[in-house]
Amino acid sequence: RYPSAHQTMKVLYQKPLITISELETLGNMSKVTANAVIKDLERMEILRKVSGNERYRVYVFHEYLSLFVG
Repeated sequence: RYPSAHQTMKVLYQKPLITISELETLGNMSKVTANAVIKDLERMEILRKVSGNERYRVYVFHEYLSLFVG
């Protein structure tokens, strides 16, 4: 999954708030892959779910965003 995770991180530096469907489009990956990568990054505490239920989840790249928000 490394290539997909690497691509996801590149996307997150440009868009630190993201949904799975946005990651699919911007990262050029399948829904299954986008879900798996987001779950891995959430487990590693790189991403946090900030809103939504199972269908409309929004995730934030919190450490990166905190550099710009006091």
